[in-house]
Amino acid sequence: MNCPTCGAPLIKRSRSRLFITGLLFLAGGLVLVMLIHLMLTMLAGLFLAVVGVYFLTWAIKAKGLWCRNCKRFPACGL
Repeated sequence: MNCPTCGAPLIKRSRSRLFITGLLFLAGGLVLVMLIHLMLTMLAGLFLAVVGVYFLTWAIKAKGLWCRNCKRFPACGL
């Protein structure tokens, strides 16, 4: 399978592992934001939540596919 943007071969990652990692990052970010009300931990929590959403999107929408050449996952999931 090739990348629709650059034509390089796509790398396949485990969708279940990406999904679980995304859930854990999202949960950790929400815990930091909700339980600890310090500004620095809130920023770290928001960062973790954004990374968790990225992993979930990669697992669900992109079906675990990744292009090493252009450093993105295909939007359509092929």
